Amino acid sequence: MIFNLLKSLHSLPLDPIIVVLGPDSWLRQKICQSLMDRALDSAMREMNFSQFHAKEDGIAKALQACGEYPCFAEKRVVFVKSLEKISKAEVETFKDYLKNPQPSTLLLLELEKLDGRLDWVKLLKKQARILEFDALSTDECIQWVKLCFKREAKSYTGEVPALIVELIGKQFGMLQNTVQQLCLYVGELHEVSQEDCHKLLSKVSEENIFEVIEAVFSDDFKALHQSLGALLDSGEAPLKILALAYRHLSILLEIKFAKAGEAVSISPWLQRKYQTQVNKFSNYLNYDLLKPLVVADEKLKSSSIPSKFILQNSLERLSNQLRRD
Repeated sequence: MIFNLLKSLHSLPLDPIIVVLGPDSWLRQKICQSLMDRALDSAMREMNFSQFHAKEDGIAKALQACGEYPCFAEKRVVFVKSLEKISKAEVETFKDYLKNPQPSTLLLLELEKLDGRLDWVKLLKKQARILEFDALSTDECIQWVKLCFKREAKSYTGEVPALIVELIGKQFGMLQNTVQQLCLYVGELHEVSQEDCHKLLSKVSEENIFEVIEAVFSDDFKALHQSLGALLDSGEAPLKILALAYRHLSILLEIKFAKAGEAVSISPWLQRKYQTQVNKFSNYLNYDLLKPLVVADEKLKSSSIPSKFILQNSLERLSNQLRRD
């Protein structure tokens, strides 16, 4: 269970190599950040931390950084993202490091999944501590929403946590953001009601978001601008549109990767509509599609760039990413 994993992070041995695997990118980042904070607790962080993106940097630079000793600290951290593939030229070098890792370095690898058929992956699983979680269940997400309300010192009526999960989807990051939005929405009131959820979260219809996502996958920028513009002109907040687009993609991914007989928590008639999009765009569906939306979520909360532009740009980037893939 995901909560057991999160609780264990405070006492988990910081082995030389730790791999964090799972479909929720926000949760992977959260786990990695907790491990990095522990490893660099009393260290001079800027001198003992290196970060690499395997697709862009390769693995050789990261391994070189692993060989450096920590500066005025017990450990240094080398954080590597997206190690799904390694070039043939680098495989043997990586395997050599796995057999004899630097004990004063924490090599932290974060990615969605690994191909267990590859020799270097088999060796990695033997030599490293693997922290892996599966797709989050509805019960886990409801429990998470309750914890978020507790942190915000707000109560709720009835089935508010379950309603939020139904409306937003099964991603811890977006659920946490939604609870924070609802708490701001009710202001000084101590309680969030189901009516508050419907007012804040349900104004955009499923049909609107279907049109936006259809345009993204179809590479139809004219249709994308029209459907997105209609939502923005109606007064919808860009952050809310982004959250619903994220939820829509999450449902498509959940349907595509669901195990045989596994139910998806949406109404049957809606599932048929989602299934139609899954069948139509299955070749494009992977969890990397969520990344531009996660980046946009961060920018919407911190950047001085107009929020409408950030939202539009994130969906255009998503469409361009589909063409590259």
